[in-house]
Amino acid sequence: INRIKISNQSTAPLVDKFRCRQTLKSIEQTLPVAIIHLICFSVQYVLFEINITNFSYTTPYYCVICCAVLLIIMIRDEREKRRELHNIKSTSAEGMGEGYFQSLQQQ
Repeated sequence: INRIKISNQSTAPLVDKFRCRQTLKSIEQTLPVAIIHLICFSVQYVLFEINITNFSYTTPYYCVICCAVLLIIMIRDEREKRRELHNIKSTSAEGMGEGYFQSLQQQ
């Protein structure tokens, strides 16, 4: 829903666009952790109900997996942000260079 809102907000104020983008980023970061949380604690609950005590303590695995998932998401987001900034920088530099040389030719 937020992706559709962002694409349809070409004339919306920047504050609204920023809020939608931040909401989308937070959902992208918390959803995988919530799914892992659901899986790990569901497995733990089932194993406690079956009375398998050797394999029922999954909390350390959950902690390691969630930290790893968050780290991977953060690294991916940082790389994506750097790539976007590099693209913006390169396109703006090319545009400025072309404008500069065109104005030189006109002189």
